Amino acid sequence: MADKLATATRANGEGGGGGVVAEPAGNPRGGAPGPIGPRRRPRVLFLMLRSDPKLYGGTRSLLLFLERQRSLDAHVVVAAASPDDPALAELEEAGVSHEFFDASAMLAARRRRGKVARLRRVALAAWYNLRLLRVIRRVRPEVVHADFEGMVLVAPAAKLSGRTLVHHVRGLQPGNRIGFAVQAAMAVSDLTVAVSEPLRDFCVESMSPRLRARVAPRVVGIYNGIRLDHIREHRRTLSRDDARAELGIPPGQVAVGLVGGIFAMKGQREFLEQVAPRVAQADPRVHFYLVGGAKDPAYAEACHAAAAQPALSGRVRFVGWEDRVWRWYRALDLVAFPSIVEGFGRVVAESQGYGLPVVASDVVGIRGTLRHEVGGFFARSADEFAGYLLRLAGDPALRARMAAAGEEYVRRFDVDVVTRDLEAVYARLAG
Repeated sequence: MADKLATATRANGEGGGGGVVAEPAGNPRGGAPGPIGPRRRPRVLFLMLRSDPKLYGGTRSLLLFLERQRSLDAHVVVAAASPDDPALAELEEAGVSHEFFDASAMLAARRRRGKVARLRRVALAAWYNLRLLRVIRRVRPEVVHADFEGMVLVAPAAKLSGRTLVHHVRGLQPGNRIGFAVQAAMAVSDLTVAVSEPLRDFCVESMSPRLRARVAPRVVGIYNGIRLDHIREHRRTLSRDDARAELGIPPGQVAVGLVGGIFAMKGQREFLEQVAPRVAQADPRVHFYLVGGAKDPAYAEACHAAAAQPALSGRVRFVGWEDRVWRWYRALDLVAFPSIVEGFGRVVAESQGYGLPVVASDVVGIRGTLRHEVGGFFARSADEFAGYLLRLAGDPALRARMAAAGEEYVRRFDVDVVTRDLEAVYARLAG
């Protein structure tokens, strides 16, 4: 196992998807498992925990990989509260083998506090491990991949079955720290995949020296992928002027977008309280558009209250959940990304792909997704954030230069490049 992990790590370090990918063989994608043979595709069981009924960045990233990969025999267990979870429909449409795992009791238990609730979570974890063992014996994967930090709940089943265990870490906890669950998952996993190199480095550096020495060789950084082909098609078929007319953005207005679900870790309330009023008072052309659903209703209500202050009167629009978010990327002039905690920053990468400069918080995950003073700016305070937004709002030529540089930079996040990197890792783990 140590040799496989070392080879997998070296493959990722080569970059650009340059590693050898297992040659596709065996069954068609989504079909029943076939006989084991020297050319059979690695069989990987993906465990996806779905606590939100909408499809946000982390889930989107995994679904995109599963749709695009061609060298794995993948089977996905979607642990969710409802068999109507949209991830199941996406997998069905993509032709990926999958099944529903009723996790409603566990998801409800996670929200409760107290001794009784803790005992119930332990009992449920034991029950889910027994169920998962049955799935592992039926599917017979070489690799079990848990796409959530709570995978320590199901790690015993994977370890007892003798499978290689992979853990995917997609972000940090409030305060930009890795919690006990993530550290425990990294300790028991055979390999941890972090969704950016800065996140990988931060996780390793945050460990105790003893744990770091043991775990660091088993942690790799592979960025999330974005659909640059879709972005190119959207830019070809919908002009900026048409998008603005369709969405009611008048000529001459400087449209600043905050794209993403509305909840505390995305920082929209702080932005509306501390940054937006300064920008609005200094430049009357600037308006703000919050494109995303309310993941935390109480926090969203606080955002609405902040937007109601006199300095922002008539200057903030809450768009809500948007299935065709690409129309907004086409209509905006620039993007503000005030996230407090981030593992990758999909919006930052997508924005640059659409030719939009970005002003973002200087947090761990975004440091690999955006280059300061190239595709946009990092801001370390409300004053810096407001200053950079005003600078971009007042200088169309600067926006154009940064747009071109950002488009070039995000080519490294193309889903096909990222998919090849991940496929190479699985091929070595299962080889």
